[in-house]
Amino acid sequence: MVIQATWAVVQAAFSFAPTLLLRVILEYVDDPGDTPQNVAWLFVILLFVTAVISAIGSGQSLYIGRRISIRLRAVIIGEVYSKALRRKAAAGSDNVLGEKKDCKNKDGKGEEVEGGQANNGAIINLMYDTFLSNKSHPT
Repeated sequence: MVIQATWAVVQAAFSFAPTLLLRVILEYVDDPGDTPQNVAWLFVILLFVTAVISAIGSGQSLYIGRRISIRLRAVIIGEVYSKALRRKAAAGSDNVLGEKKDCKNKDGKGEEVEGGQANNGAIINLMYDTFLSNKSHPT
């Protein structure tokens, strides 16, 4: 992440450089006697070079960020799967995720309560749906 942040700082710094170079070029056009012509051409070339460096910094920052994101996502999915396979499911207490069931109070009044645990199938289905929804939107 430090490398990604470094590329982002390089991109940010070089995204402002063309503005400053353009100001110097316009000052040369306004009064060509103060600056030699070779230096003005150097500023024109630097205008292109800074734009290229800014584009490279942006591309590298995005590439590294997406690579980190994919790795983190794989680790998180793996941990959720391993937790779902390790957990002890009490007999008869598995619920479908989001399913509401009726519970009775001491007074005998019924309330709908959302299930607290999900069975392994519901967890795997959620993970599969998450995988499919991210596959259709390449970001």
